[in-house]
Amino acid sequence: MLRYTIKPKNLGAHLLSVSIDVDDNADVLTAKIPKWIPGSYKIRDYSRHIQNFHAKRAADGKPLAWRKLDSDTWEIDSDGQAVNLSYDVYAYDLSVRGAYLDDTRMFFNHCCVATDIIALSQCRRRIAIESPQDWRLFTALPRCQGEKNIFEADSYEHQIDCPVESAEHYVHRQFSIADVCHEVVFTGYLSDDDDVDGMTQRIKNICTAEIKLFGGSPLDSYLFMTYLEHKQYGGLEHKNSVAQMASPDMMMKKGVAMTDKMIDFMGLCSHEYFHLWNIKRLQPKDFQPYNLYREQHTEMLWMFEGFTSYYDELFLLRAGVVDANTFLQRQAKNLTRVLNVPGRKLQPLAASSFDAWTKLYQADANSSNNMVSYYTKGAVFALYLDLFIRRHSDNHHSLDDVMRELWQRYGAKGIGIDEDSVFTACAGYIAADKREQLAQRFVEGLHGTNDLDFDKLLTAFGVSVTQTVSQTKGKTHTTDSGLRLNIERGVATIAFLHADSHAAAVGVSVGDRLIAIDRQQMDNIDFQQRLNIGRAGETLMLTLSRRGRVFDKTIRLAPAVANQYHFVLSEQSTALGERWLETWQP
Repeated sequence: MLRYTIKPKNLGAHLLSVSIDVDDNADVLTAKIPKWIPGSYKIRDYSRHIQNFHAKRAADGKPLAWRKLDSDTWEIDSDGQAVNLSYDVYAYDLSVRGAYLDDTRMFFNHCCVATDIIALSQCRRRIAIESPQDWRLFTALPRCQGEKNIFEADSYEHQIDCPVESAEHYVHRQFSIADVCHEVVFTGYLSDDDDVDGMTQRIKNICTAEIKLFGGSPLDSYLFMTYLEHKQYGGLEHKNSVAQMASPDMMMKKGVAMTDKMIDFMGLCSHEYFHLWNIKRLQPKDFQPYNLYREQHTEMLWMFEGFTSYYDELFLLRAGVVDANTFLQRQAKNLTRVLNVPGRKLQPLAASSFDAWTKLYQADANSSNNMVSYYTKGAVFALYLDLFIRRHSDNHHSLDDVMRELWQRYGAKGIGIDEDSVFTACAGYIAADKREQLAQRFVEGLHGTNDLDFDKLLTAFGVSVTQTVSQTKGKTHTTDSGLRLNIERGVATIAFLHADSHAAAVGVSVGDRLIAIDRQQMDNIDFQQRLNIGRAGETLMLTLSRRGRVFDKTIRLAPAVANQYHFVLSEQSTALGERWLETWQP
């Protein structure tokens, strides 16, 4: 039996204290902490936050010799005796993938704070958790019977899949769907104007619709944990819970119509809940099993994140959170986002997934020029497949059937999938004479860099595609400088530079400070409008500063292009469109 004790040690220093009691074991004990956390594909090196490591014999407290084998592995000479390991963890990572402690909140993922005892990874363990001032603890870990804050896990994998949230201020709601208890917890500072009950009802409707798609739930309980903090947004999925962060302005307000940000938060809840099937149980072969001590590559994240990103929006429609026009607007906005990324012409979708570790999760100012996101482009690919299957099955089938089949054949049985698994499932729901065309779309969509053609496909659904030119402050662009500015406190900095622009060719650089355009400073002219509203072929002299050196560069403006896409629902509906855009009444 393993026994972990995790408690706050110093709120101001952001230190958690961790103690691990290991019963009789081999002569040498190996403890190891992960380098990364599932769902976030970047080496985090959680061992860097561990300090004050000690090992002693449990019986008499005698210190034991130990050594580091590498950055995240400790080897202890235990002589087959019961051992106690102890150390402190610096917990000041506000993200959903880390650990955080201060005088208002405690949050942690176990893989950031709890070392794995390698020989006992598959053994049951007890985890005692203390919170500051006895705040209430929220976690998907099952409580030991009769114990308030002692939990148990079947294995290390189970333990690290159950983050812990505790805060001075919280709001708690719960509901049941088909005897599955769902808890909704908000921590941080909520306003009295926040419509917690309204959000909870919409979350329930979303969950109900997603369970309906898969024909049932593998759960006995589920926990939504959302921490509110200004300028924060994101989530990390787990089998029976989710850790989320959101800005207070994303909360629904009583008596106030839904804003885009409020819809975004509902979409986050929809996205993370869909993951309980799609990635937490239905997984790529490449992730079976996980190896948390090195990079683990897969070309399949277009399916597990991209499809989930498409469905998180579709379930907002099905659950009645948005109407059909809003759904179409948001789909068009995502298509616009993808088609305005130059990197889509360099990096195929499958490669975007494989390179997530070094591209998406280590994005820089040049990323838009050399990569595309498997979230956004994967969602576009899912949209295309959904429409394609509906169109070529005479409206009898859709991507829903594919997801159900993949779940029943693979996910529910713990069997991993690959690209061929998805293609085969899709091909089974369309006319035989369209399967070769589908195969071409898979090759083009996943391993090529050409854009998929939506115009003709959407027409069959009673939806037309229109394009418009971007605007700045209500004025339509007439030119394109290839630059995007970031303006803060009166200082304009070049935040993005299109690699094929004239500005790049003459030596303008990301990070340059823009001081003046044609000798006119920002006090006299609007830099954004001057760059975007002019004459094609016109030249502008930019006065720039780079690391203290002031210099001039003359750039030539290119003509603006219609790069904003819109999906417009026609007044004459079609059977395909009605079926695709229907609302599922809860």
